[in-house]
Amino acid sequence: MSPIWSPLAFHALRHREPPRGVELYFADLTAFSSLSCNAAELELLSSAERDRADAMTAAQVRRDFVVSRILLRSVLGSRLGVHGGLLTFVLSEHGKPSISSADDSPPLHFNQSHSNGAWLLGLGFESAIGVDLETRRAVPNAHRLAERVFTDCERAELAAAQLAAADADPPDEVFLRGWTRKEAVLKAAGSGFTWNAREVQVGTDRRARRVSLSRLPGQVASVFSVDLPVEGQAAVATLSNETDFAHGEFFELQA
Repeated sequence: MSPIWSPLAFHALRHREPPRGVELYFADLTAFSSLSCNAAELELLSSAERDRADAMTAAQVRRDFVVSRILLRSVLGSRLGVHGGLLTFVLSEHGKPSISSADDSPPLHFNQSHSNGAWLLGLGFESAIGVDLETRRAVPNAHRLAERVFTDCERAELAAAQLAAADADPPDEVFLRGWTRKEAVLKAAGSGFTWNAREVQVGTDRRARRVSLSRLPGQVASVFSVDLPVEGQAAVATLSNETDFAHGEFFELQA
C-alpha cells in the first residue's frame, strides 16, 4: 500500500529545526472521500473504529474520522515497523490515547488534531507530546473566551493586538495562536481542559518558550507554533524533566 500521508516540511516551521525527538505530519483530509480508501487501507481500522464510522451520518465527519485514523495507523505502523492494523490504543484517565505494548520497549508518544479537513500529527520519541490545529479564521467571541482561558498577560497581548496597526496580526489570529499553544500544552500533559487553563502561561506570539506546570512537579512543557500549508494556527508541545530541560538548546532560539 502506498502511503497516503506526507510529512510536513521542516522548513515550514518558524524555527530553524524541530526539537530533537519530534516528527510532524500534515495532510489535507479534503483530498479523500469517504469511499476513496481501498479495502487494504480500511483493514487498518479496528472493528470498533469501523463501527464508530458506520454510525456517523454526516459524510464529512465520517470522512475525516476514517481518513485520520488510517493516516494515524499508517504513520505509527511505519515508524514502529509493524502493520498499522495490529496497533491497539488505550485511553488515559482524561482520554488521551497511547499505544498499548506488552513489552518494555520505549513508548512512541503521539498526538493528533484536525480542523476543517486539515490534519496534524506529532510523534514524540523521547517525551509526551501534544499538538493542536485550528483553521477557523473568525472568532467573534474571542475576548469572552479569553476571559475564561487566557492569563492576565495573554489577555493584555490580545488587547494590544486589537489596538495595533493594520499590518499587525489581527486579533482572531492572535487568539487562535494562543489557544492552540495552550491546548497543545494541556494535551501533552494529558489533562486537557480538566486543568484551569489560566494556570498555564503559553503566550500568544510565535516563539518557543518554557511553560511551568504547577500540577506536574518536576516537569516542564516546551511549546512552539508552526506554520502550515493552509491558513490557520498550529502548535506543538512536549514534556520534559526540569533537569533535562536545562541542557536543551532549541527552546533558547527566537522566532
